[in-house]
Amino acid sequence: KAIKHFESLLKKNDEDQVHTVHYYLARVHLEKKSPHSSKWVEHHLKKAVEIKPSFVEALLTLGAFYSS
Repeated sequence: KAIKHFESLLKKNDEDQVHTVHYYLARVHLEKKSPHSSKWVEHHLKKAVEIKPSFVEALLTLGAFYSS
């Protein structure tokens, strides 16, 4: 349910918040731990950092993801 909610927020294309939405989608996929979660975690974290390179939380989470 959370994934659908965040995906609907992405469709609104709010430039000020889209990096945060990608970050939270990654966090939800991290918790989900399904077979395809890793791909989506990496995708959304990379998008968050691409959109806002100074987004420290996304950078740290991406680093921790790569370390695990």
